[in-house]
Amino acid sequence: MALRVRFWPVIMKAMAVADLGLRIRRAREAKRLRGQPWTQEHLAALLGVSVRSVGRWEREGTVPRNAIGALEQVLGVDLSSAEEPDPVEQELRDIVERMPGRSPQERQQYLDLYREQRARGRAG
Repeated sequence: MALRVRFWPVIMKAMAVADLGLRIRRAREAKRLRGQPWTQEHLAALLGVSVRSVGRWEREGTVPRNAIGALEQVLGVDLSSAEEPDPVEQELRDIVERMPGRSPQERQQYLDLYREQRARGRAG
């Protein structure tokens, strides 16, 4: 995690702020579509920030420098990635996280297997 935080300014310069705001909004709305109460108010409460801050982030007005790690953890997405998040992978991640009796390593294996199969599908 320390490496990631250390290089965050470099990553942010490479990624358009508009793209970040869109990613935050899409990740929040994807959770909302699954029947979860993912309003801006809900996200703000989870992060301990104001609703106004969340709105600014999503409208691309400001960059959430101090909350980016918490945002990634709460939303379950990698906001520094150059690729657009895969909605199927997000759904799989949510399902795997709810699986009882599975270690974090086992859960990661499910995600890795999906990514491998997806990569094969693109290559073939």
